[in-house]
Amino acid sequence: MEERTAELQQAQKTLREKEERLRLIIDTALDAVITINERGIVTGWSRQAETIFGWKTDEMIGKRLSETVIPTRYPAQAAARIACRIS
Repeated sequence: MEERTAELQQAQKTLREKEERLRLIIDTALDAVITINERGIVTGWSRQAETIFGWKTDEMIGKRLSETVIPTRYPAQAAARIACRIS
């Protein structure tokens, strides 16, 4: 039991380290990094996305990408591209 607990603790530590490394990569990227779920709802918004698009992370999380940064004259085409990338 103690061995299994130690293994789980090590796995959790490794996961936290990897998540932190990924967060640092995204936060220092020169490109905007935006993540969305299968419904097109924003689940992640990087610092560079804030700079490029002008919206803060807390303003974007939970909003539909198609209702914010996608030009209003191209919603159908953009939605089709997003759906293609998700599936």
